[in-house]
Amino acid sequence: MTSSDSGPESDRAWRTPTGISVAVGSVLVVLAACVAAALFPPRDLAPRLVVMAVAAGVFAARVADLWAVSWVGGLSVLVFTGFLANRYGELTTREGDLWWYGLAVVVATALGIAYRRIRAWIAARSTARRPGRQRAPRRGGLTEEAQQEDLLRGQPQR
Repeated sequence: MTSSDSGPESDRAWRTPTGISVAVGSVLVVLAACVAAALFPPRDLAPRLVVMAVAAGVFAARVADLWAVSWVGGLSVLVFTGFLANRYGELTTREGDLWWYGLAVVVATALGIAYRRIRAWIAARSTARRPGRQRAPRRGGLTEEAQQEDLLRGQPQR
């Protein structure tokens, strides 16, 4: 860990490494593809696409690492195109518009990222606006603020 990564203001120390996130996301994509293939026949591309898009969107909403999210989103498009829309892993377009289906996965991923960012922004605003939040009581059961008020009034500490 470098010095720029250390410190309480850096949440990088608490993140899962990118490789682990990509591996977990890849397993999620494969499981989503298996579920989509088991539930819907090959001619039903839209429901299969929805399963893949939901998997990519949920992953994007839960993982903070944008590199991992972009890799998993791209993998979702490739797995859908190669194994759910076509057979045998062929990354070719059928009817010329198959790659446009990948846009749905990209949109779902972007919505997941936006959801995560908005949720973090709301959480940051709500903690910053709470004026009544104080630390746990110290010496004598008084909060730090109450001890400072006593000092300003000239009263001895309890």
